[in-house]
Order: sequence, then structure tokens, then C-alpha cells
Amino acid sequence: MAHVYIEDIGRHEGEEVTIKGWLSNRRSSGKIHFLTLRDGSGFIQAVMSKAAVGEEVFKAADHLSQETSVVVTGMARRDARAPSGFEIDVTSLAIGQSLHVSDLTVAKADIVTDASQTVAVVATPRAEETPVAAATETPATGEPELIRKAKADAEEEEK
Repeated sequence: MAHVYIEDIGRHEGEEVTIKGWLSNRRSSGKIHFLTLRDGSGFIQAVMSKAAVGEEVFKAADHLSQETSVVVTGMARRDARAPSGFEIDVTSLAIGQSLHVSDLTVAKADIVTDASQTVAVVATPRAEETPVAAATETPATGEPELIRKAKADAEEEEK
């Protein structure tokens, strides 16, 4: 399975891919969650069914808050209705480091009653960054230099 950027998803149609990003929006319809993900290169809808991921993962996804860091793996498929033209059928979901109320121990306090509610999310940086005065665009690609370098590093890593 290949880690891909959302903007490159079209090159991976029919393949199992991994998207690393943040939850932009979540809605549910019975036994299906629709997760809108972003990764800095674009947005994509990830469709998660309870049958595909299991009860535990599906329930965890029901409590995700906006901007939770996630790693989603699934099959990339074309969908004309989707803004990007593609969606991901989710087969696994990893939730970034988060702290739930049930993880806390407080001597004399009532915090909330929902033990699975997320109270904080901590995301690990994707790469070490060096300060740059201003992002410069390369005329050939139209991309900021940092994004172009990150893509080149990711492609090198996959080889």
C-alpha cells in the first residue's frame, strides 16, 4: 500500500492507498461514516462502513472531532459525484495521538459523562522544517518548494 497525497489520488485508482491527514468533516448515515479528509494538498471523502472496519473502529470514528489527525487506508476509486472525482473505501483507520476523558484521573472533579469524548489531539510533525523567509514557487510545477521537496522525499522513500 502506498502513502499518497490527495492531489495525486487519480494516479492510484483501484489501488490500496494510505492518506495521512486531518479530519475536516464527518457525517454518518446508519452503518456508514463519511469522513472528509485534508492533507495540505487537497480534500477527499473517505467512506467507512461498519462491515469493512469492524464495530470497534467504527465506534471510534463516531467520536472523532474536527482536525483530529488520522491515517486512513483503503481502496481509491473514481466517483463522478465527489468534488475531487475520487473517494476512498476505508479498510483501516488509525487515529493520531489523542487523550480521552477515560484516560484522565482526577481526584475530586466531575469532568463529563461521556468517557469516549476526545479532549485533546496531538499530531506528530510530518517532517522537520527549517525556517524559511517566504515560500517560493517554482515556475515549472507551480508548487511551493517545501511541498515539492516533501513529495520528492516521499517518492525516494517508496523506492
